[in-house]
Amino acid sequence: MESVDWTQYKQDIADFYEVVGLQLVTWHRFTFGIDREAEGDKDNFTDVSIKALIQWNAFRTWPSTVPTPSGDIDKENAVMFLGIQYLEDNGWLDGNRYFNFNPGKDTFTIEGQLYSPFGDIKVAQAGDAGIMQMVILKREEKETGG
Repeated sequence: MESVDWTQYKQDIADFYEVVGLQLVTWHRFTFGIDREAEGDKDNFTDVSIKALIQWNAFRTWPSTVPTPSGDIDKENAVMFLGIQYLEDNGWLDGNRYFNFNPGKDTFTIEGQLYSPFGDIKVAQAGDAGIMQMVILKREEKETGG
């Protein structure tokens, strides 16, 4: 099988992301720190504005149903797509070229609603390289209306 040159495809996806990945998301990025008395760790968060393509619960992408006495609650509400090139340009990739976020501590605010990550995976494959990363998000606050 011949090797395929994925250069143009990767550029097309990067260009597409620049056009559609315009939803502003606040990433509450966890950083370790020492408390004022230097006696223990302190949870620090830095708010970072990122651009992402958000898909609102259009299809089931991850098992996230939580059983309760009154019935099951589907905690999945959205997925966030991030361009690998965009993440790299901003220094947000780890050594394996994955989005360098803390899934246990980091949260994201989209349109005033707080979300936490529930899983992530590379998507939009170009040969053997993922060129987008999908982060599955679950709502952390219940909307009460009004």
